[in-house]
Amino acid sequence: MTHGVNQSQGYVPLKFSASGTTLTVTGPPNGGVAPPGYYMLFIVDASRRAVYCKDCSGRQGSEPGDEPGQERHRPMLDVPSAATAIRTYLQAHTCNNTKAQALTRLPNDSTIRVLGNCFDVPSRNFVKGQKVWTYTCNNTIAQTWQFRSDGTIRPIGKTTLCLAAASSASNAAILINDV
Repeated sequence: MTHGVNQSQGYVPLKFSASGTTLTVTGPPNGGVAPPGYYMLFIVDASRRAVYCKDCSGRQGSEPGDEPGQERHRPMLDVPSAATAIRTYLQAHTCNNTKAQALTRLPNDSTIRVLGNCFDVPSRNFVKGQKVWTYTCNNTIAQTWQFRSDGTIRPIGKTTLCLAAASSASNAAILINDV
């Protein structure tokens, strides 16, 4: 019901291609077309049934075998209790559309920002299993990330590792791990 009365609601058609069970979608070309923020994506199948996908940071949505209209609830990158203190370790948490999950990437910047701080690999310790925390943004190698087309986010300091949850448990630590 809320979306039926949203006065700032807009429609942005996306270019796509389909091959077998794979759908490849190209996002808007720039922030002028779709400013950073939260969006709803509707995929309509051949019988005109809409599949609703909710996206906080690219990790939620429907998967093959889901019933149309069902929503998946996978963990999102999250700052526990929306803490703004530096050295707060990140966690995986159910998507809740709060500021603790409102991640930002600035143009021409390889950092990931949340609540005024940046994702940081403590002491530049680029080893498997190292937890990731928030720290004052300082644009060091400990805070620069590579965003790959396969969806992985890798520390520039060691691109053989990537951001991952320690487990599928609620509130699992976010760390750098093998791909």
